[in-house]
Amino acid sequence: EDLPFIVMPFMTAWVLGEQCLPATKVFQYLVVTNLVCGLLSIPLWSCLARKTSKYLAHVTFLCLMSLLCMCMMSFDYDTGDCARTYATFFLIAAFGAVFGGVFFIDDLISDIVDYDQLLTGGLRREASYVMAIDFIPKFMSIPGESVPFLALAYFNYARPLEAGLRPKCGAAMAGGISPDAFCHAYFANETLDGHMCSGMMACQELLAHGVTFVCNQAVGECGIKQNDSVRMVLRVCFSLVPCIFTSCAVVAMTFYPKVARSKAGQRAVLQAIARLKDGEAVEDPWRPGSFIHPAAPLTPNAGALAYFFPHELRSVIELSGVERLA
Repeated sequence: EDLPFIVMPFMTAWVLGEQCLPATKVFQYLVVTNLVCGLLSIPLWSCLARKTSKYLAHVTFLCLMSLLCMCMMSFDYDTGDCARTYATFFLIAAFGAVFGGVFFIDDLISDIVDYDQLLTGGLRREASYVMAIDFIPKFMSIPGESVPFLALAYFNYARPLEAGLRPKCGAAMAGGISPDAFCHAYFANETLDGHMCSGMMACQELLAHGVTFVCNQAVGECGIKQNDSVRMVLRVCFSLVPCIFTSCAVVAMTFYPKVARSKAGQRAVLQAIARLKDGEAVEDPWRPGSFIHPAAPLTPNAGALAYFFPHELRSVIELSGVERLA
């Protein structure tokens, strides 16, 4: 879920460009727009969960998130009329409003913890679930932060021109030449020892990698436009990859028990837990016909074997039986 925010600074600079607004300002405006819309949408998501259920609200959140991520594949270079930039603000505002419903996963985890307490006869293990829900995103952030940059390097990502190497340009250039043509001609005529683009790579090398020189009208300076492959990688990382994983989450939610999707199903679990605490044997409300007895009192060595898998314990038991026969 963090991948779009990691790639967003590159999206504003290289996919949208700086024909309408400076990339730094666009990035700041987009972040604020996303946060404000997300905060304002929380009451709406809470109302939806009260009217329906947490499960339906979460599935709605995932479906809308997948749809919006796919729509972001339409991001493209702004030609100067600001239409692409304004469309980006609209999509990011919608993305923020949808992202306000991200908290439903924690609510569903709390329901799962309650049901696990019922299955264990009254023992709670929420620490394991909370650890898993926090650890998995952190684990996935490693490829999420490294793979996009490896892909950018593979497709010849070019560093932006240094501040002192950007000539001024504008709408009206001498001789009637267009601003983009002026920037292209300026850097294409670099001498062998000119170092007009950087001290590491000549301008001709950038041109060979598919980079073009353009006039960034918003800042009045010449700059570069990344090649099509780099810009496609940014769009894929910003929209298609989150869309695929979110769609997988929608498919996974279809396996959520049907009886557990309603408020009545969760209330039945809480009622069964209350009876279990009173020492009664209760019927599993999500699996009729299965009865659960209160857990036995903890012994001094309780949990000593909890770090082993069942097949490991079974192997030890079988091995000890063979040794006794010998």
